[in-house]
Amino acid sequence: MTMKSKPTIKIIATGGTIAGAGSSNTTTTGYKPGAVTIEELLEGTPNLNDFSIYYCLNIRCFL
Repeated sequence: MTMKSKPTIKIIATGGTIAGAGSSNTTTTGYKPGAVTIEELLEGTPNLNDFSIYYCLNIRCFL
């Protein structure tokens, strides 16, 4: 029996809204974009063990 390999994914984190955090879930005061790390986002991602993560990269974008 052969082992089926997991699909491989590459992850690039650019910060912004998805990585933002605020003082509470219901207010926008104190909101800071890019406050959550890629590691913290991945910890909360269901079924991530179904994939082989090939590469994680944090990119900070400044305007």
